[in-house]
Amino acid sequence: MDKLLEKYSFSNGYARFVTTLDNPNFKMWINPFNREFVKKEDDTLYLFPMSTLKEFKLNLMCLIFYYGGYFKGLNCGDNEELRDKFRKMGLIIREESK
Repeated sequence: MDKLLEKYSFSNGYARFVTTLDNPNFKMWINPFNREFVKKEDDTLYLFPMSTLKEFKLNLMCLIFYYGGYFKGLNCGDNEELRDKFRKMGLIIREESK
């Protein structure tokens, strides 16, 4: 695993924001527990922390709208608590743990 990305795992509360644009140089993770988005572009990580769950949900919905048809869902791996948190928000969960 890329050292830059070790922290951003399912077990640490991060879901993969899956799009058809994903590639080794572009990936995104979101964490509803600490209300944070993380984007990897090339060798740079961009962190987007939010103050409230309301702000997190609004920004997440904007992100989904922005990616439109490219958005494929959220991959929560085997983290049932993470999966439940997003289901309560009414979001699409990808069931595979890749």
